[in-house]
Amino acid sequence: MLTQIQTFFYRKICRGKFLFPQKILSGKHFPDAYYSGLSFADTVLQNFCFARRDLRYADFRNADLRGADFRNADLRYAFMEKANLRNTDLSQADLGDAFLQKADMTGANLWQSNLRSAMLTDADLRDADLSEAVLCSANLENARLQRAVLAEAHLENCFASGADFTQANLREAFLHNACLRNACFTHANFEQADLYRADLENAVLRGADFWRACLNRADMTAANLQDAIFISADLQAAVLWKADLKRADFTYADLSLALLPMP
Repeated sequence: MLTQIQTFFYRKICRGKFLFPQKILSGKHFPDAYYSGLSFADTVLQNFCFARRDLRYADFRNADLRGADFRNADLRYAFMEKANLRNTDLSQADLGDAFLQKADMTGANLWQSNLRSAMLTDADLRDADLSEAVLCSANLENARLQRAVLAEAHLENCFASGADFTQANLREAFLHNACLRNACFTHANFEQADLYRADLENAVLRGADFWRACLNRADMTAANLQDAIFISADLQAAVLWKADLKRADFTYADLSLALLPMP
C-alpha cells in the first residue's frame, strides 16, 4: 500500500496540491519526498517522520501528529490549526509565520525552533520545551504555557495578552517590548530575564522571581506583584502605579525614577 501511495504522490506532485483524505499513515514515511504545499488535513500521522523535510505551506489542520518527528523541518507558513502535536519533536524546526491557532502542543520539544511571527493564539503549550526558541513578534494571545520551559528564549515584540505562564521557566529570556497585558505569571521564573519596556499592565505576577532581571521602563500598572521577588533587579523608570506590592521583596533593587503606588 505504501508503494501505491508513493507512486501516486510522485505523479501528482506537479499538478497541484496533493491530498491524503482521512488516511492513517502512522509510523510511515516517504523517503526523500517533497512535501511543500501538500495537504494532510484530518489525517492520522502518529509517529510519522518528517525530519529535515520541506513542508512550507503544507496543510496539517486537524491532523493527529502525536509523537511525529519534525526535527529540522521547514514548516514556514504551514497550516496547523487545531492539530494534535502532543509530544512531537519540533527541535530546530522552522515554524516562521506558521498558523498554529488552537493547536495542542502539550509536552512538545521546540528547543531552538523558529516561531518568529507564528500565530499561536489559544494554543496549548503546557510542559513544552521552548528553551532557546525564537518567538519574536509571535502571537500568543490566550495561549496556555503552564510549566513551559522558555529559558533563553527570544520573545521580543511578542503579543501574549491573556496567556497563562503559571510556573513557566523564563530564566534569561528576552522580552523586549513584549505585550504581556493581563497574562498570568504566578510563580514564574524570570531570573536574569530582560523585560526592557515590557508591557505587564494588569498582569498576575504573584510569587514570580525576578532576581537580577532587567525591568527597565517596564509597565506594571495595576499588576498583582504579591510575594514577588525583585532582589537586585533593575527597575529604573519602571511604572508600578496602582500595583499590588504586598510582601514583594525589593532588596538591592534599583528603583530610581520608578513610578510607585501612592502610600
